[in-house]
Formats: sequence, structure tokens, C-alpha cells
Amino acid sequence: MPVPPREPVRFEADPPGQWRRVHPFTPFVRSWLAFVAVIGGLITFGFNTLVDIVTGVGEGEVFEFIGSFPLWPLVLIGALLLVLLVVGLGSWLLWRSMGYRVDAESVSLRKGLLNRSHRTARLDRVQSIDIAQPLLARLLNLSSLTFDVAGGDDSEIAIEFLAKDEALRLRDQLLARVRELRSQREAARQGGPGAHGLQGQHSPQGSGTSEAPGAGDLGVPGVPASAGSSSAHPDGPGPSGPGNAATAGAPAGMPAQSSPEHRALSQLRTAAGAGIDDLSASFNQLLKGYQARRELGHDGRLLYVPTGRVLASTLWRGDTLILTAAAVAVVPVVTVLAGPVAIPALLGILGGLAAAWGRFTELANFSVQLTPDGVLVSRGLTSTRRTIVPLERLQAIGISQPLLWRATGWWEVRFNIAGTKTSEVSGASSVILPVGSREDVLALMALALPDPGTERGAELLDAANTSPGPDDWFAPVPESARWVNPVQRRRMGVAVTGTVLVWREGRIGRRSVWVPHPRVQSMAFTQGPLQRVLGLANVHLHSTTGPLKPVARNLDVRAAAALFAQHAERTRLARKEMDR
Repeated sequence: MPVPPREPVRFEADPPGQWRRVHPFTPFVRSWLAFVAVIGGLITFGFNTLVDIVTGVGEGEVFEFIGSFPLWPLVLIGALLLVLLVVGLGSWLLWRSMGYRVDAESVSLRKGLLNRSHRTARLDRVQSIDIAQPLLARLLNLSSLTFDVAGGDDSEIAIEFLAKDEALRLRDQLLARVRELRSQREAARQGGPGAHGLQGQHSPQGSGTSEAPGAGDLGVPGVPASAGSSSAHPDGPGPSGPGNAATAGAPAGMPAQSSPEHRALSQLRTAAGAGIDDLSASFNQLLKGYQARRELGHDGRLLYVPTGRVLASTLWRGDTLILTAAAVAVVPVVTVLAGPVAIPALLGILGGLAAAWGRFTELANFSVQLTPDGVLVSRGLTSTRRTIVPLERLQAIGISQPLLWRATGWWEVRFNIAGTKTSEVSGASSVILPVGSREDVLALMALALPDPGTERGAELLDAANTSPGPDDWFAPVPESARWVNPVQRRRMGVAVTGTVLVWREGRIGRRSVWVPHPRVQSMAFTQGPLQRVLGLANVHLHSTTGPLKPVARNLDVRAAAALFAQHAERTRLARKEMDR
């Protein structure tokens, strides 16, 4: 379907010394609960006083004075007006102290009446610009702009609040400037040594954190005998296979088609930015490795999750059903006994149900759209949020399916996203698909991992997500692992292709984690006391802060040692190739 061309966006810097004002309602939107509490308290006091006087219940000197002073209602109204005047004056002064400005290199924010603060963010360090609308701001058609800046949890800057149209226009202008700075940096990187482009902005710095005992060219099943000889594919999970076509003939450890992957993503950005008719064709080029096709919406929308499906998936989970049944069982006990155990239990259950409701309101109206700057994720029922995630920030992919979702074929997809704040690790910010079909998962995998390292990427995905036990794709854990993983041992396994390492586990709730080779920051080899007795070990792949903690658990100790040594070299060369 043709994509309408985008109107060109021009960036306009503010003159030196000129500051822009935020919306006048900003102090009220930020502190509306305090305003409501003060005014509500005055109204409640006046109403209760009136009732006490009329009914004759009130006693004491205050009530005698009020009863003898017929103009007290006017005094109460005057006090209310005085409070409103003071609050209004304070809000006006606070609003006057707020301001922001943008220039060719940075965006600055100042605020504070007594304690002044002035923060500046360089545009070349901006990772994304989010638009958020809390409930009251949404009712007033206001939005906030949040600049996610590389540098830690406290590095972001939030401009609160602007008219929605103004916020959208400012975001587009600043993103255009960020793209311009990105292009200049990329040109400088290509023009001389020592410069680093965007692709390497979050690249890991080390290849390993410890030495594994016994590491070497062991030819362990499921682990290539050399870094580029074979993947855990039917063509050879062991040393006898000819190796995957993506890695055969490549130098040891060289990531397969790393540069073509980046070129494909660049072509997709160009198509999204220019509004050309073949955006769907460009995206389907990324889907080739998964033997799939998908038509995009006229606005570049990749997927939309209906609110009803999000609600159904929230309810159709084991934890939600257990909490609901427990609440139904505990309420009569609380009503009859009201004992010291029943009431705290009910409060805990209601807290769990409130968390489930919060998850639903955060993920309702979920959609993913392709833009020149990355993936635009929109979500929210009462409060909305629009976040742009650059494709380069997707570090690890986690696919999961609770037991009850098997009947519906639903899946959830999460990412480790570079730059995620610690406070948002377990929240909705890491969700790229709250609930969706296998086709939805394939589409998102094509964005995060355009080259799965095999021409049969869909088969690898199905083996990772639905295979019940040992197969030709994954090297299983040894028999001795049944003592520590008796239920899911048969499903646990690791697969390595030329571009990604995949770990799968979970017999009741299925899970798989995909870690592209260039995204591994460091590795660790660990072995607990019981694992030493059983001849087992773990290999940790350290990614960025996020909900996914990739660990190949309870591998045969020799296989783990080989994987550790060979994958450290493989990821080092992959990062080197990506940074070129």
C-alpha cells in the first residue's frame, strides 16, 4: 500500500538568550492533587460547619461566634478566594520561572522558584524523544517531551507541558536535527580513522570477564568446533555437520552478513523517511530470512494490538486467575471473621489485581509504527505514551508464552533496550509486543535481527518457541541436569548461528532469549557447588540493563567451556565488524 510522502521538517534554533514558555496550565497539571486537596478541604470544612450549626450539634466558642455572626458564609467564601488567589499567584510565578530553549547543538531547560535548576542535553547524545500524556494533560490536550540522553538514569530532561500540536512539531524538528547530526558523525567516521558512528555508540568494550577452565576447540555438540564452522542447525549441531550457509567459508568467528544487515535497516529508514511506495517491499526484504511477508499500514504501521485482546490476555494468565479465585475465597472469610490473617491476605490479593489492572492500562491501544528514526511504540489507556526506539538500541530479544496462552497462540516479546533506566526495567517500557500471533513475532524479529544466520529462520524460531524437547536445532543439556531441572530439562538447549545465540527453556511457560553477537558486552563462566558435582556449568551473556538476563544454564562443563571461549572471540570479531 502506498505511503504518503512526509512533509519536510525544518529545524529552527532559538536566538541566543531567547527562552520559550511552557503552557500556563503546567503548574496545575503537575500539582493538581494538592490543589484539589486544599480546595476540597475548605469546602468540606464549610459544609460540615454549616450542617453542625443547622442541626445544633456544634458546641464551643467557635460555634457560638459563628451562630452570632450572620456574615460568616461571606468570610468563608472570602477565605476560599484568598487561598485561590495565593495559589494562582504562586502558580503564575512558578510558570514564569519555567522555560526551555533549543539551539543547533543542545536543548536546555530551566525551572524552580526558590531552588533554581538549569539542565542542558546535547542533541548528539539524545537517544530518543518520548511524548507522554498523563490523564489530566490528555483532557487538556497537553503533552510532555522527555529526552532520553545517554549517560545514566538521571540524564533525561522532561519539558512539561506543551500544547499537543506544539509538542509534536518540536519533536519532529529535533529528531530532524538529531538525524542531521547523526549523518555528519557518520560522514566523519567514514572519512577518517578514530571516529565512531551511531552503530557503535552502545557497542561493548570487552570480550570476556573471566577465563573458563578447560576452554578450547572441543567439538562439543551444539557448539561450533571453530567459531565459524557450524551452527546448531540440522546441518550440524555436532562436528559432523557441514555448517550453516551463513557461516560456511567465513573466517573463524566472523559474523555473517553484518554489513548487509545494517544496509537493510538503513534502506528501511530511507523508505520510511521519503514516503516511497515500496516501504512494504523494503520491510519484506528484512523478512526474507524468516520466509514471511507482511503488509504495512498506510502510515507505516507494523502492528496494532486491540484493547480487547490486551484485556483478555491480562485476565487469561495463571497469576491473574489465581488472584481472582483467592479474592473470591477470602472475601467471605474477611466478612465473617475479619481476622488478623484474612485482612492482610485480602490486601495482598487486591494489590496483585491492581498490578494486573495497571499492566492493562499501560499496554492498551498498543501499536508499532516504522519511522525514519526507529520504531514508534504507542500505548496507554488513560495516560498515553509515544516512544521512539532506534533499531540500534535493541540489544536482546525475549519471547515468552504462559501456559494458558497456548490455546490462543499468543506470545509476548520483550527487549533489552540500551539506555533503559533501572526504574523501568520491569515495566511496560521494555515490551515491544504485549500479546500477538506468531506472525507478529516474526515481524518484530525481522527488525531486531534481520539476519538470523540461517536461511531457515522461521524454523529456528519455531524450534526455540514450541519444540517440546531435543531436536536438530538445539544442543540439549546433559542427563545429569535432571537433578536440578527435572521438569524442563528436555526443553533446555542452546543454538548458535553466525549472527545470534539462542537459549530456550520452560516446559510449562515457554521462553527463549536471542542475543545477537555484536550486542554481547561481556561474558562469565560460573559453576556452583552442586553443578561441580554433576559436571555442569553456566555461561552468562551480559547485555544492557533490562528484563532479560541471558544465561545458558546447566550445560555440560566441557561444552560450557568451549562455548565460553569460542563465543568470546566470535562476539569480539562481530563488534569489530559492526564498528567498522
